[in-house]
Amino acid sequence: TTTPTIIKPGVADESLPAIKEINDIARAAYTSALEKGERVIGTATQAISTAGDGGSGTRNQESPMTNTVAQMFADVLGGGDPEVIGVQNAGGTRDSFNAGDITYREAAMTLPFANSLFTVDLTGAQFTKVLEQQWQRDKEGNVPSRSYLTLGLSKNVSYTFDESLPEGSRITSVSINGKPTDPAKLYTI
Repeated sequence: TTTPTIIKPGVADESLPAIKEINDIARAAYTSALEKGERVIGTATQAISTAGDGGSGTRNQESPMTNTVAQMFADVLGGGDPEVIGVQNAGGTRDSFNAGDITYREAAMTLPFANSLFTVDLTGAQFTKVLEQQWQRDKEGNVPSRSYLTLGLSKNVSYTFDESLPEGSRITSVSINGKPTDPAKLYTI
């Protein structure tokens, strides 16, 4: 029997043609990604940040960037319908924009996951329940360390809440475009 060659992680034996070819492909892809990532795709007139330190760690506070993402979802999927509601989860928005040019890389780092966008029709009552579910429980029913996860919402949505009320009844009002939601009406989310 022969003793296998042990290669430390991160070190490749490029004397092997297949390994060299793989590394050449990976290096070329990385170089291309760096170049394409520097392409300017937009401009921010002011900084747009996530809550807290500008990363994804603070999820219990409203985030201008997460709301911006939710608005983008409503714009892209709404087809001009002013009642389409954009929603973004607090942990899905990973980075902030500084004022000035926005590069493709910065945009990709803000939403780094290969998520798909979908719509669903919910009644006003069901959407209120979605907002109620920002208060969390773990599978054992205990309040976890992250007890409240703030959703990002498109600018056509406003709501009020009272944390002193019992779970499931903390949302005290929900409005779309300044008008109270109809509990029975279907809204595209």
